[in-house]
Amino acid sequence: MTARVVLKPNREISVKNGHPWVFSGAVREVTGEVAEGDVVDIIAAGGTHLGVGHFYRGGISVKLLSHHKETIDRRFWRLRLQQARESRRSFQLPNSGTDAFRLVNAEGDLLPGLVIDIYGEHAVMQTQTKGMLAAREEIAQALDEVFEGALQTIYWVSHAGDEAGHYLKGSTPRTTVREHDKLFLVDWEKGQKTGFFLDQRENRAMLGTLSSGKSVLNTFCFTGGFSIYAAKGGASRVVSVDSSRSAMEVLEENVRLNDVSQHEAHVVDCFDYFSSTNERFDLVVVDPPAFAKHMKAVPSALRGYERLNALALGKVKQGGLIFTFSCSGAVNREDFRGALMRAGSGAQKTLRVVAQLSQPACHPTHVAHTEGEYLKGFVLQVWDR
Repeated sequence: MTARVVLKPNREISVKNGHPWVFSGAVREVTGEVAEGDVVDIIAAGGTHLGVGHFYRGGISVKLLSHHKETIDRRFWRLRLQQARESRRSFQLPNSGTDAFRLVNAEGDLLPGLVIDIYGEHAVMQTQTKGMLAAREEIAQALDEVFEGALQTIYWVSHAGDEAGHYLKGSTPRTTVREHDKLFLVDWEKGQKTGFFLDQRENRAMLGTLSSGKSVLNTFCFTGGFSIYAAKGGASRVVSVDSSRSAMEVLEENVRLNDVSQHEAHVVDCFDYFSSTNERFDLVVVDPPAFAKHMKAVPSALRGYERLNALALGKVKQGGLIFTFSCSGAVNREDFRGALMRAGSGAQKTLRVVAQLSQPACHPTHVAHTEGEYLKGFVLQVWDR
């Protein structure tokens, strides 16, 4: 018999509104034997069945899989994956110019704890919870069925990075993908996350349209997504900076694939680079890794964003642009904007917001789950005071 998580009186509202988490403070009792990652029924105080989900011990007690009473089996996974695929097709993904996209974005696709990225004929699956980890073989089988055997590779990678990934189908370690007709080498065995940051696709495209004749500095560049778009957009000069030598090796391959000539790379810590150069650029990209993994780290993260952006602003020419981002889910947009305001004040710059950026359509979020809106970006025009 499935274990039950019974809520306290009047604590079912958020679940009914669609929020995919049940917080521990809302739980009255747990009945039956249950282990981390097991499927449980969620019951309102009055006895109404609210849905099913994976059980956890900690601040979040349940991550919902369905608002109905149903069996979580291969048929369930297949249906959800088919819905996700149809959603992407409605946004013309894939298309003739782009064959890399996110198929499953965890809570945004009603599959909390699961991410699946598609790279042409290859899929990389990342499980972020014990429940999804336990179901990965069944999910991979369902994924293969949804794609009617067309996937050459299904590769699983650990979210925490504490376990080596392995192949659930095939054995291809890398491929070349097309994004807005740009070419990128993706290595899921050696790269970060699933191998490429698909969430910046449309932001890269925007930068490309603004790069003609400009000098561009791309910091925390990883494998050079923004750099390639800038160069192909007609930038006069592109400088890429990252501390990872292995990422830079892939970047150089991307430079070759796209026949880019106006590019130079520096393997150095980005903070050190900002401190060591006096050069100013027409356009600067600041896209660091997450500074805050949880709420307790937010104050420190905001100080880090302030310091980093104050340094970066000093490298932007009068009237130039900075594309600056936070991918820390724990940092909300207004707090990030406040850090940028303080950075501008400290650097004696006037900052004008010309665009606010986020994640693309293949990274959807539920309207009730603001926690899923992790990528926050601003395009700022910079003027000396």
